Amino acid sequence: MLAAFHLVLTAAWMGGAAPPVVVTGDSVRIDLQMIDTHDPPEFVLQEVALDGPWVGPPALLDESNAGDYQLMFADSRTNVPFFSQGFDAPPPISAVSRVRAVSLRGPRPRLDSMVVSIRRRRPDNVGFTDAWTESISLVSLPSPPPPPETTTLAANGSPGQQLDLLFLSEGYGSKGRAQFEADARRILALILAVEPFKTRRHKISARTLFLGGNGTGVTGERPGITVDTPLKARYGCKGVERNLCAPMDIVRNAARGVAYDLAVVITDSRRYGGSGFYNGYAVIPANSASVQYLAVHEFAHVLAGVADEYFSLAPPCPTNSTIVEPWEPNLTATLSTLKWRHLIRDGVPIPTPWPKLEYDEADRAFVQDYFGLRAEGAPEEAVDALISSRVPATRRILESARYHDAVGAFEGAGGRSCGLYRPEADCTMFTLIPDHFCRVCTEALAAAIDRYAP
Repeated sequence: MLAAFHLVLTAAWMGGAAPPVVVTGDSVRIDLQMIDTHDPPEFVLQEVALDGPWVGPPALLDESNAGDYQLMFADSRTNVPFFSQGFDAPPPISAVSRVRAVSLRGPRPRLDSMVVSIRRRRPDNVGFTDAWTESISLVSLPSPPPPPETTTLAANGSPGQQLDLLFLSEGYGSKGRAQFEADARRILALILAVEPFKTRRHKISARTLFLGGNGTGVTGERPGITVDTPLKARYGCKGVERNLCAPMDIVRNAARGVAYDLAVVITDSRRYGGSGFYNGYAVIPANSASVQYLAVHEFAHVLAGVADEYFSLAPPCPTNSTIVEPWEPNLTATLSTLKWRHLIRDGVPIPTPWPKLEYDEADRAFVQDYFGLRAEGAPEEAVDALISSRVPATRRILESARYHDAVGAFEGAGGRSCGLYRPEADCTMFTLIPDHFCRVCTEALAAAIDRYAP
């Protein structure tokens, strides 16, 4: 793809237009405020700075059509794009906040200026439309400080030759480095034990960045507790008690100068929770009993943009409603032209029957029990016990389906009880199992890794 793109630019240059764009080994960071006071959101530029080495992916133009938004860099002489990347916006830090920090990175070109655009997915999900555009001077950009000290967990080539992960510590205090390094190594091993990461582990490198700090633990882990930590991570983002997140600009600032593709923030916390957003980063509680599920599930969001498939407490099915076909690879509203048709074997009915009523009843009881424990202030051990009992019970229900091991179109996905379909009866994006991606998610995750390490 990139070679063809350069041929187009070279032909234009030979015809008297500007020469082709050459990118350097540096990255440019674009910091913006995303203001949600109206639809579509408004973007306001905050800062442009150099952010350290740019390490990939090798193909600079993103043809995956993934993400709610798209970052684009264009040659200011010709307005021809030379870099694009899909992304999702980070979650709001609180239920009432209408401003989010958005921090994006791309390769620095050998130009004095470039045109930077944020493109928003169209309401029909077919392509993107411009949401914000500005010409950016690349002269005298603030340089990053010397890169912080990192520790290598896995090295499979020089940065830029594979998927480069960065694990950042949060809430470990000034004396918690050894524990953080051990936790990061353990969480990396848990991720790499699951397919398709397992067979592609030779394409994945990882390093750690210890941030220290004064406070230990994470804000919101216990009601009324605020902790002063380097990344300002907290539970309760978006007003959801289990949503554990950190402000995007603070995470990017902490990692400034490091060569990495995707980041994982590891918190020294016990409470069940986490978050992850496409081409951003994941936040994982190291001490949760469900740490493998949380790490694998949230990292899948970050790497490939695969969607949540669960639909707990979904409202009743609306009548005469039209659902736009989702861009996410593991959701569909269109049965006539299934995007994963190539994986469906002969004889599997579409839509595919499964014990949905039985599952709904069990899921509703689980959710009510979960929130009941939270309302009582029950110890985390009680929540862990509830979750651990839920997994085998769910598996029994789903494995009773005739087509539980087949790819089909199983109604109930993406927060909707009806009208949206998932590829298989079960998947790590659907239930709390930590080690089974459906074949559609597996394909998407494998393709995403291969994009960084062809």
